[in-house]
Amino acid sequence: MNIERFHNELAMLLGYERIVNDKRILISVEESDDPVVTLKVQGGVDIRFRASGSSDQVNYDSMIELHDDVREIVEASRIAYIHTCKDRF
Repeated sequence: MNIERFHNELAMLLGYERIVNDKRILISVEESDDPVVTLKVQGGVDIRFRASGSSDQVNYDSMIELHDDVREIVEASRIAYIHTCKDRF
């Protein structure tokens, strides 16, 4: 998988405001064919998940305030993974 393309897809789905200006959640991606995404949540626990997985693999119960934001990032990661693998050229 092209990790740079995955980064670009994820950036387009989440937008500049979410990635650069929102300091509550930092996003990092480990380079591999099935990247592991880590969300470093300010004042909370780190959340790790595979980009190819479903949003069911993340425990949202422990995140009251950022629940919707984390869910949106997990879903965007999954969609970015699908686009990156599907549209090879």
